[in-house]
Amino acid sequence: MTDKNNKVKQWLKRELSPFYPSVYIISVLSVAGTVLALAFAYLVRYLVNSASQNDKELLIYFAVILLSIIILRIILQTISSYLSEKCSIKITAALRQKAFGKILYSNFSELERYHSGDFLTRLTSDVAEIASSTVTLLPAVLGMAIQITGAIIALFTLDWIFTVIFILGAIIVGVITVFFRRKLKLYHKQSLEADSLSRGFIQESILSTLTI
Repeated sequence: MTDKNNKVKQWLKRELSPFYPSVYIISVLSVAGTVLALAFAYLVRYLVNSASQNDKELLIYFAVILLSIIILRIILQTISSYLSEKCSIKITAALRQKAFGKILYSNFSELERYHSGDFLTRLTSDVAEIASSTVTLLPAVLGMAIQITGAIIALFTLDWIFTVIFILGAIIVGVITVFFRRKLKLYHKQSLEADSLSRGFIQESILSTLTI
């Protein structure tokens, strides 16, 4: 089973390698958007201070900067969403084409062990999930890492005791997540198997109805 999983991982890595540059670009855009969000949150207080001090020049200055950040974030988010959707669609189409080609040219003795519902699940739900994970996982991890780092730095400048409590709480949540990760993977696998069975049942029911 391990050798089979390794072969599948190697095949996926080989098929997904042409899309890695696009994923890296999306990751850079995600990090840039997160940095801009942190900068916006940091500069808002200067806008409030200038308003409370009735300093019109500083108020206009920081208002222009914050407006520029908002516009830049919208542009980056638009480009990132466009590239994500485009990359996800290309990955889905490429994997489905490869997998469907392998099914067509496989030996019948190997195919008859599986139900057609299994093939439909692999070509639809599984492929869509692989595409989504490939496109979103790295940008999400990098963006969250930058956001957590910025939050820790900001909190440390305010109150280091609260920052230590925050870090300890984050570590506890991480440990709990790792503990339940295996269970979640098992439940996810069972849900996909149930989806495969339901697809097979629906397909056979429709075929039987048409035959009758």
